[in-house]
Amino acid sequence: MRATEFLPNRYSEEETSTVTHDGEEYSVNKLLRISDNLQIHSIPVSALTWNIDPTSMDPHRIYNADTNVPVLITPYEDQLTVIDGAHRIAKAMQTKLPTIRCKYISPGMLSQCKK
Repeated sequence: MRATEFLPNRYSEEETSTVTHDGEEYSVNKLLRISDNLQIHSIPVSALTWNIDPTSMDPHRIYNADTNVPVLITPYEDQLTVIDGAHRIAKAMQTKLPTIRCKYISPGMLSQCKK
């Protein structure tokens, strides 16, 4: 996924960008649109690193990641998981940011974005 547009309060990905979560495929841009008006929270980066492996990611995408853009997270089992923003989390890990901005996507909102 590559950022193609950053307008004030409007971040988007390529139109065909998807994310797979728990065996289901979701449209990243639908997720971004549905989250437009959600409140931004700040949470510890450590709460989101359990399934992030920066060594398996493109280092250029990590370097260029904008940690000011909120990541999208959703509950998964007894934890939170990243739906959009893995490269931002990886950058936050590498630069030792203590917290990151995020928006919570409910399971109901997530289901509205299935491909």
